[in-house]
Amino acid sequence: MNMLFVCTGNTCRSPMAAGLAGEIFPEEFSIGSAGLNAWEGSAASHHAVLVMEEEGIDLNDHCAAMITEGKLAWADWIVPMTSVQERQLKISFPEFGPKIKRLGIWAGKDKDVSDPWGGSVEEYCFCREELKEMLKEMAKVLTKGKGADD
Repeated sequence: MNMLFVCTGNTCRSPMAAGLAGEIFPEEFSIGSAGLNAWEGSAASHHAVLVMEEEGIDLNDHCAAMITEGKLAWADWIVPMTSVQERQLKISFPEFGPKIKRLGIWAGKDKDVSDPWGGSVEEYCFCREELKEMLKEMAKVLTKGKGADD
């Protein structure tokens, strides 16, 4: 199964989510990330790299990538971080609407993932823990063979 995590710039939340998902999800899952307004080739934010190192996940080689139709077509599930991003994706790419579902909804919460961009290390730690909790819930749903509407 191919999972694409999406945020704004692809330097904080989506690469953090992808890194954590690589540890949480079974190995038959392929994981990617992209941004709606990414500056192609940008590195992961310094604080994102630091807080992910605490989890044993290396984001040093991450290069931000812009969302493309090819990436969306590749993904079985497109997982934005916020309701605004979810709405933007569904409006811009209606043909992929059925496979777009916000991370908070997967986790059984009508909640956006907080944006740590420009914040303190503590804010990045909070975001990491929030992502971890939501991804664990998402993994439970997907590994039980349930669909997005369950």
